[in-house]
Amino acid sequence: MLTLYVGLGVMIPVLIIGGVVYMIVRMAKGGADSANSLKAKEVGIELGMFMALFFSIVAVVQIIFSAIDKKFPDVLTAVSYNGVGILNDDMRLAVSIAAIAFPIYLGLAWMRANYLKTNVSRREVSALKYSQYAVMTLSGLFIVGTLMYVLYNYLGGSSSMAGALKALTVVILSLVLGAYNYFLSERKYTNSNSSSIVATVVSLVVVFGIMAYSISIIGSPATIRKIRFDEKRIESLTNIQNQVSNYWQRTKTLPTDLSQLNSGDVSGYNFIAPTDPVDKTPFAYRVIENSKIVKSFGQDCKNYYPNKFTTSVGVSCEIPSKAKFEICATFEADRNYDENGNNLTDQKVTSIYQTEKSYDLMNSYYNSYDVSPFWNHGTGLTCFIRTIDATKYPIY
Repeated sequence: MLTLYVGLGVMIPVLIIGGVVYMIVRMAKGGADSANSLKAKEVGIELGMFMALFFSIVAVVQIIFSAIDKKFPDVLTAVSYNGVGILNDDMRLAVSIAAIAFPIYLGLAWMRANYLKTNVSRREVSALKYSQYAVMTLSGLFIVGTLMYVLYNYLGGSSSMAGALKALTVVILSLVLGAYNYFLSERKYTNSNSSSIVATVVSLVVVFGIMAYSISIIGSPATIRKIRFDEKRIESLTNIQNQVSNYWQRTKTLPTDLSQLNSGDVSGYNFIAPTDPVDKTPFAYRVIENSKIVKSFGQDCKNYYPNKFTTSVGVSCEIPSKAKFEICATFEADRNYDENGNNLTDQKVTSIYQTEKSYDLMNSYYNSYDVSPFWNHGTGLTCFIRTIDATKYPIY
């Protein structure tokens, strides 16, 4: 299997680069007949159309596939990919590419059609067909490879509904490209060609309709901005909870307020508590229950002092009791994942919010691909209660 992946990973880019170079050379030379050589303007238009159409096809497929994954989430896919991030980076990139590349292709196609209408002798130049054949060949390879990928995931147990919709998407796109290729090969470039106008309008409606639907899934730029600010807040809260944990491990007590973390005498360096990224207000922190030194026996002693006790029989010791504190922030959007990493935010299942559930304190937030329910929150003020269990921090 590894050999197959390496072979395809090397062969496909080589074929693509080789095909593009060959196309450029053939278009520039035009064979032995100088009349078949392309002019600089023609080379620019053909290469521009080639790249714009190919990127548009790839982007549209990515948009549709991402929309299907969002509509029919698969737990297996979410776990293996660490979840589809709430910012939907892949879909946003695909929408950005399609929104720019497809209008560029239509504009270059319009320029090419007008050029051939007024330059009748250039219609039969064989080199003008190279870009058409090249983009259809590469698009065909991409579609076949995508269909193989869909089938591979289906055989691996992925969602049959999502796989069927993706396969249907590939089949429909193949038929559309085939029909478009036939249209180009048969087009006469007369002064009146209503079919080309209809095809242009329909393609614009379809492509931009797909993009509009995808934006309704991923959220508007204003919504994404709120989510990204919330990410910053969670990152700051993670930093605060880790610093509180470090303080407790050194002193076996919680700081009464965050200003105590600024003392280098305890932490070894000065920590400046972060503030809200929008209004710069401090994050709320409150001690709910501080640690006390308590008498313990048996296994707890062995867990806390693993190098001191080799057995738990008849053992007694002093261990700090559990400490509990609260950190709060005001959020602008909802974040709601279940235990399997499924995003339930759109379902408004507020009972999933696990702000008081006992998790490992060191469960930190990393980025938008973190799908742990550890940092679920609603809109507005949300507080997270964190518990430090002394037995989880043994003294060696």
